Amino acid sequence: MIAHEYCRPLLPDEGRVIRLFVRTISTHEVHPETKVNLFQFCIPPDPDHGVLIRNIIIQVADDIFAVFFSTGFHRLLLWNWKEGFLITDSRFPGHTLPDGAWDFSFISSRAYIITSTEDGGFIQINTFDSEEGCRPIQIATLCLPDLQDNVRVNFLCTHTGPFATFSSNIPFTTSPNSRLHVLTIQYIGYHHNSHTRYCVFVQNYTFLSYVAYYNAGHTPANLYVPWQQWGPQCTRFFAGHVPFTWLRYVQGQRVVCPQAPDTSTRTLQVLDFNIHPSCSRQATSSLGAMRTVYTEPSRLPTDHIFKSQVISTLPYSATTRAVFEHYSAFMIDEERVVGLKVS
Repeated sequence: MIAHEYCRPLLPDEGRVIRLFVRTISTHEVHPETKVNLFQFCIPPDPDHGVLIRNIIIQVADDIFAVFFSTGFHRLLLWNWKEGFLITDSRFPGHTLPDGAWDFSFISSRAYIITSTEDGGFIQINTFDSEEGCRPIQIATLCLPDLQDNVRVNFLCTHTGPFATFSSNIPFTTSPNSRLHVLTIQYIGYHHNSHTRYCVFVQNYTFLSYVAYYNAGHTPANLYVPWQQWGPQCTRFFAGHVPFTWLRYVQGQRVVCPQAPDTSTRTLQVLDFNIHPSCSRQATSSLGAMRTVYTEPSRLPTDHIFKSQVISTLPYSATTRAVFEHYSAFMIDEERVVGLKVS
């Protein structure tokens, strides 16, 4: 467990110090595998934003933990928490994030993605070595569909399930490489349209395949990949409002969807992207849940947003059942779905 603490500076010009502690969840004591209990970094004062932290995210992948936060601009720091050294800080020369950087996610313990709202939106894949001061290597840039004039990306969020530590008490568990990333996009422009939000589903192994190509010497660094060369085959691109207010709605290759607002029929829907070619198209369980498999392409119209029709083909199944109650959000793990109510 990585716990963080904000520390107010004594003087306004000194900036702000953030302290992070590595502890076990069971005892809240210092983690036995770390050589350093306390990690800290400073946020220098900004002329416009001061030392205000708008949001901060901590992610852990094996022996690496990341801090990604915004103070008016985004910043990323990676540490090896077991050995106790800083790997990279995007404030270092040559370690900077791409323009328009918006969100961050690990794809392995030695690779990650950064989403950007620039140039119609893209996903940058980076790798790094666990060495002090290591400069990340930009492997590839995966572009999103081309946009019409006067349309831009307002935000581009990404979410996936946590990197779980192997437990001998569980006979089966999701492979760390077999994961799903959910990208939430909002487009804004001069044309008013109800479908300005979109959801894109991408398998983790799609990102890892570019790392493997680079490591094998098949592709150069900083590979530029247009949407048509990867998106139609490797994603599902859906239109509509997707209010994932709470996190942990992804586990492995399953996504639990929020309930549709203002509907009389209360349903629970889970999308599963772990599809075997021989599975039946439609089935009903003893609990009344309906499962339907989708393998035909999805086709999105230009809708005053895209330059051309957006086609995506990643197969998936949708399991739906009635729940007879309204929930503010859902969370999912290996075995259960948790409904949340907020008053």
